[in-house]
Amino acid sequence: MPLLKEGQFLFNRRYELVGKLGAGGMGVVWLARDHTEETQVALKFLPAVLVQHEAEMKRLKEEVRAGKELRHPGIVATYALELEGSTAAIVMEYVEGKTLAELLEAQARGFFEPQEITGWTRDIADAVDYLHRDAKRIHRDLKPANILVDAAGRARLMDFGISRRVQESVTRHSKGSVVPALAGSEIPAEAGTTKQDSSATLAYASPQQLAGKPAAPADDLYSLGALLYELLTGTPPFFRGNADEVRGQIKHEPVTPLLERRAELVSEGLNASVGEKVPAAVEKVILACLEKEREKRPASAKAVCEALVAGRAAGPPAAASVAPPSNTSPTALGGPSALPQDRRPLRGRSGPLWAVAALVIVCAGAWAILSKPKEIIKEVPQLVEDTAAKQEAAQQRQRADELEKKAKDEEQKRLAAEAAAGRAAAPPAAASVPTTPNTTPAALGGPSALPASTPASATKEAPFTNSLGMKFVPVPIGAGPSKDQRILFSIWETRSKDYAAFVKDSGHDAGEDWKTYSFKDVPGGRGENEKAEDSSHPVANVSPDDAVAFCAWLTKKDRASGQIGPQDEYRLPSDVEWSYAVGIGDQEDANASPKDKVTGVKDVYPWGSTFPPPAGSGNYADTTAKAKGTDLDGSIEGYTDGYATTAPVGSFKANALGLHDLGGNLGEWCADWYDSEQKSRVLRGGSWGYGGPGVLLSSCRIIDGSPGDRGGISGFRCVLVVSGG
Repeated sequence: MPLLKEGQFLFNRRYELVGKLGAGGMGVVWLARDHTEETQVALKFLPAVLVQHEAEMKRLKEEVRAGKELRHPGIVATYALELEGSTAAIVMEYVEGKTLAELLEAQARGFFEPQEITGWTRDIADAVDYLHRDAKRIHRDLKPANILVDAAGRARLMDFGISRRVQESVTRHSKGSVVPALAGSEIPAEAGTTKQDSSATLAYASPQQLAGKPAAPADDLYSLGALLYELLTGTPPFFRGNADEVRGQIKHEPVTPLLERRAELVSEGLNASVGEKVPAAVEKVILACLEKEREKRPASAKAVCEALVAGRAAGPPAAASVAPPSNTSPTALGGPSALPQDRRPLRGRSGPLWAVAALVIVCAGAWAILSKPKEIIKEVPQLVEDTAAKQEAAQQRQRADELEKKAKDEEQKRLAAEAAAGRAAAPPAAASVPTTPNTTPAALGGPSALPASTPASATKEAPFTNSLGMKFVPVPIGAGPSKDQRILFSIWETRSKDYAAFVKDSGHDAGEDWKTYSFKDVPGGRGENEKAEDSSHPVANVSPDDAVAFCAWLTKKDRASGQIGPQDEYRLPSDVEWSYAVGIGDQEDANASPKDKVTGVKDVYPWGSTFPPPAGSGNYADTTAKAKGTDLDGSIEGYTDGYATTAPVGSFKANALGLHDLGGNLGEWCADWYDSEQKSRVLRGGSWGYGGPGVLLSSCRIIDGSPGDRGGISGFRCVLVVSGG
């Protein structure tokens, strides 16, 4: 493989290398710009020894082909296998985020509480259920290092054994050499068995995988149980000793109860506290996943998720019965290691940790940096410096402590409210885990019917998630008609897939443009392969009337299912509420008309007080839009966000309240009329097509036609008004 460098064009000059992201024993990963699709991708370059073998490349092509067929919002997409001379690379979706392994490593107390992982559990279960039911695939290697939490907080599966296939192929053609960083990670076949599946990692492998039996969905459920066990305790169920010892434990030994495992780790100085007692119903589900026999495990990933959420909601957790030792100081969290995250000792554990193996090509830590544009990478200080590492560790501990306290407080408030309403009853029947097949098809990309928190208890850290998977956080309103009301804002603009559900269910006459805009009709659009009903891009070409109809439909839907209260209501935000969400509400006159407030707050933008915006601030008219001719009022000189039109929601950093894209992506309809003539609603927030300083001010208002008009820069964001809040 030739030397790679920034600015280099590869594969028929389609991809331009932006920056190196990470390296492992089996290859190197680069951030690249795809000049055909005008987007950023991750290129996983393959070792030269593999490229030279036609049979191995053919085998790998089949793996990639199968991966390309997987289309689900909870799965990191595989796009292609590119080959040019002696250079080959797998083209993957470029995602901002951190792995669950990294997030667990950053937890000061050493583990998560059940209420903190409900959303992730739902996301993982949805994706696994899609794999099993619709794609007829098995992941084979579920573990924290193979699950990425993106910028919007969604958990997404990655690495479907492709990296492991690369490892096996390289090992076969490297004169028997084994890469040291991977030693112990592969599952060797037992004597007398035929090795059918070595693509799992030992600590998360079922007894059947260890025995070399063909993979089955029940093996993924075992791995899911092991993964959840680790998130809730800090270690996999079995991890002590060498590979043979761990194998024997998985096959024959009972699983240690979760609270007992937490206490063990505290006594060893590896965890900071025992924490709350895990609800019995939750523990029952996890232990069911970890049954030695396949037939005794739950019927599906969906059943696991529903039972876990129901078990968590069954009642308040009892106080921990095991007192922590006097020394509860957490181990200091250092900067990234050169080794992949899951090969490092977890929070200072000593001894060989055969339980966790290297993600072959991508270092876990690389994903956090891989997600940043080139400009941001240059601005980030060297994380390996001791001072920076210590500061980061202190901040992580502080954030974890704050989150833990807030989660406990909100959980108690929720339970108290339920008790007052007569709803805090015995554990619901859904907490039991069926072992017979569940024939109800899972909604693709759809969340579980049970929210992670209630509208009354939602916080920035624990948003309310509704029936469509839309997440809502509170925004304090200091003036206007809704002052002192509890107003929850959707953290992102309404997605195409949300709108598709509305159109399909209600029969609303939405036209056709909302399906295709920025998909194929606009230069630099997203192409024709992505379907509107699966898309996480914001829906465009919707009018204020369309948005109002969507909110009315969603209100009726979620009231009927009990997701929201009988008096709770989804609607468009008012102009005043939108100003508070973007951070200028206290600088405007709440009684003035929107027309009278246009650009009234000078030099304040969604990203700060300077222009042009810093790199990565949002999706505005940039150099990408200029190149494709989609900039409507001129592009921002020198600014690049990578999108010629819309970007997936949550692609850019949230503001202090946890809201994404209040500047850029799409303009957002508000409920107010622009002025007393009542001819046009207010549109706030700029868009992907605007780059002028004036139109991007937080106080700018745009007139965009009558209430029935639809435009390509127009979308909307819902708010939820909570009665009695």
